[in-house]
Amino acid sequence: MASTVWYQDGVSYLGADMARFNALWVGDSNGAHLFPDTVDFTTSNNQTDRTVTVNPGRVYVYSSGGYECAQVTTGTVLDVAAPSTLNPRLDLVVVRVATGGQAVVEILTGTPAATAVAPARPAKSVAVATVLVPKATTTFTVTATRYTGQYADQLLAPSAGHFATKWASGVKPSPAGFRVGAVLHELTYNQRWVKNDAGAWFTNDPGPWRTVALKNFDADGTAITTTGTLYARESSTEWEFSGQATFSPGVDYTTLNRFATVPSTIDYPTQNTYGASGQTYGSTATSGLVRFGFMTTGELEIQSDGVISNLYVNVRLSKSPWNS
Repeated sequence: MASTVWYQDGVSYLGADMARFNALWVGDSNGAHLFPDTVDFTTSNNQTDRTVTVNPGRVYVYSSGGYECAQVTTGTVLDVAAPSTLNPRLDLVVVRVATGGQAVVEILTGTPAATAVAPARPAKSVAVATVLVPKATTTFTVTATRYTGQYADQLLAPSAGHFATKWASGVKPSPAGFRVGAVLHELTYNQRWVKNDAGAWFTNDPGPWRTVALKNFDADGTAITTTGTLYARESSTEWEFSGQATFSPGVDYTTLNRFATVPSTIDYPTQNTYGASGQTYGSTATSGLVRFGFMTTGELEIQSDGVISNLYVNVRLSKSPWNS
């Protein structure tokens, strides 16, 4: 049943009152800042005038247990400082809630350095873009940062209880600030995560394919060279492997051999996990089965019933309380 909020005529509401109201209205992403729409505070630039224009927008800035709404209704033009002659610089464009609740759009000029780093985001503010200013040049590059990378705590909130963001290297916002049942959409890889009653993010959507590192190995005293392309991805319920590996020379693998390492962005099993799959062919075999394993070390392991020159992998391994 939907609830109704009534404002009482003749009553003065303080900022703390509105912050609490906003916390109820926009969701429960405790500690995160929220953009209501994808068009909020987009940017354009003029290289000739050396300016960055920040378009209008709204953002709910979390502070002291509630949200303050920062809204700008017209575009803001910001000047980009002259470049250094010695080193590049990384500036940061922010929207800040100033004293009194008004929104301030500003550019924070970074410190020139061989490896440029953006200034720290001030309190009660959101980062909307970085400006890379190369040394001794008239051009610069603007990159949107509204809910990406290190600013993953700045979420897109298209509706109450639903949030979206982009994160680098699979780093998700902590589920601690979200209620059970909250839905988080990862925009780059199109995954949808739900906070379960155990307090963790859960998804049935397979994540992005990650490249597995193939490696050479020794099989029964024979040096084996491994080539090909193999990928891995995962959801909360399973691991999936797909690709092809070529072994030279092809031999009958009577022992277990570890021929690849899965990247650390994939969760490793807590117990070695096995499946039987993969079509093989070689100089003395046209087909066969492979014992395929995913080790706690992140390595992939095989053993076959015939000579392998090429291994075609299309394997799914289930996660369970035993191995995850």
